[in-house]
Amino acid sequence: MRWKTLKTKDNVAAFQSRNNAPKKSCRPRIASEDTDALVESPEMPEFYPITDKIVESALHNSYLGVSTTCPEAKDVENESLYDGGVLEQNVMENAKPENASMIFCTGSIPGTVEDAALGFLADTEARTRKRVSKCTEATVSDVKILTSIQEPSFEDPFRFLGVKWLTLSALGAVKYFVKPRDFLILESSGMALDSNGERFCYLLAHSIVLDEVPEFGRFGLTRQTMSACHIIRPRNVNEVEVFSRGFTGSVGGITERLYLNLYCDGMMAVPKMIEEAYSRKLVWLLHSAESAVKRILSPEVSGSKKPIEVTLKFCLKCHLEAKSLSAWEVGLNSLSVTEPE
Repeated sequence: MRWKTLKTKDNVAAFQSRNNAPKKSCRPRIASEDTDALVESPEMPEFYPITDKIVESALHNSYLGVSTTCPEAKDVENESLYDGGVLEQNVMENAKPENASMIFCTGSIPGTVEDAALGFLADTEARTRKRVSKCTEATVSDVKILTSIQEPSFEDPFRFLGVKWLTLSALGAVKYFVKPRDFLILESSGMALDSNGERFCYLLAHSIVLDEVPEFGRFGLTRQTMSACHIIRPRNVNEVEVFSRGFTGSVGGITERLYLNLYCDGMMAVPKMIEEAYSRKLVWLLHSAESAVKRILSPEVSGSKKPIEVTLKFCLKCHLEAKSLSAWEVGLNSLSVTEPE
C-alpha cells in the first residue's frame, strides 16, 4: 500500500493511502445531505456494524488475552500489516467504504504510556466532552453515554468500553452550509501487554448501528461514520511512539479536502490528549492536601451572595510537580470523583 503525506503537526505526521483514494467524479451540484433536500444523496454510505466473529469474541474476553486467543493473530505474526494481513483485510478493509481513504498517523512525542492512557480515558459525559473539544475544531453540542459495558476499576483505572452518541457542529462560516454531524460509536480504551510483555495503551472508536438510535435527519443532523485506532508504545523513559489508523465516510456535499482535514486533526490529536492528562493531574494536585496552590475568591458580589471565582493560575513548580505524578495513582484516586457537567 502506498501513502502520501497529508500534514505534520506536533511531531506527528499524517498519511493518506493512494490506491484507495476517492476518485474524482463529475456530479451535478444538486441537493445533498448538507442541504435541506427532499432526495437523499446516492453517495451516502451505510453503517458498518461489527459483525466479525473475532471482534465479537474479543469483546467478551479480557483485552489482556486477545493476542493469545485470536488464532488469526498467530497466522499473520510474521506478515507486514501494510502487505494485506488477514486481520487488516477482515476487520478494517471490510468495514471501510470503497471510496474512503485510509489515514495513518505516526510520530514520537513527550510523555509516558500511562499519561496517554489517562488522557484517553473518557468514562463520563463531561470527560468525553472535554477530550473531543480538545481534539477537534468543532463545537461539541451534545454527548450521551448510552451504555457502559466496562468501567474503570481499582484493578484497571484506565479501562472503558461503552457506546456513545455525540453531535458536532462546525465553527465559523462553515456552519452555515454544513449541517451538524452526529456519531454513534463503540469506544474502548485501556492498557494491555504485547507479546514481549511490554505495556501499551490504546483507544478504539468504531461506528455502529442500533435500532434504538436511528438517524435524526428530521432534526437537522447528518449521521457520520468513522473508525479510528490509536496505539501508544514506549520509545524511551519520557517519550512514546504514536500509531494511529482509521477512516471516515464522506456524506453529502462536503468536499474531500474538508472532511480529510477535519478527520486528520482528530487523528493527530494524541499530544493534546496527553496534555489533558497533565490537566487532570493539576486538578488532582489542587484537591490534594499537598498542593501549595491557594484558591482565591473575590469578596465582591453583585446581586447574589455567590462568590465570584478568579482565574486560577498555577506556578511552574506546581506544573512540574503535577507532571511527575503517577498517572496510575491519579487514575485510582479519581475513581470516586465525579466531574461536574
